[in-house]
Amino acid sequence: MTRSKRIERIVALADAARRQASQQLAQSQRQHEESRARLAQFENYQREYTNALNQGTGAVSAANLREARRFIEQIDRTIDALDQQSRECAARREQDVLRWQREARRVDALSGVLQDARRREGRDEAGREQREQDDRPRSAGPIE
Repeated sequence: MTRSKRIERIVALADAARRQASQQLAQSQRQHEESRARLAQFENYQREYTNALNQGTGAVSAANLREARRFIEQIDRTIDALDQQSRECAARREQDVLRWQREARRVDALSGVLQDARRREGRDEAGREQREQDDRPRSAGPIE
């Protein structure tokens, strides 16, 4: 097996790792976007509920006010948890970006090595062919 054939196998494995890293990056990007969307949804919900409570008309009983405040506190805890989840998703996404970049650089470097090996093999083959032609006895033609 030629050197370039061995390197081709290595490049194929590296490219498979790059594709897998790319898929993982896409998944972590989706998860991060979904996490941010859920967070924004709850923040909007909290804003709307707080505004509705503050703009409420008429008398509100103390029990209803306590219940409303407990509900807003629950929304606040949910927002805190979603914010933490969003930060974790962002960190995973960043790690996946770095992994994909590392794998892409590796494929590029190995592809360069492969091209060099192919060029060397081509030069070596051309040199062999030239030596074979030079070493062949010349056909005996008429000598004048």
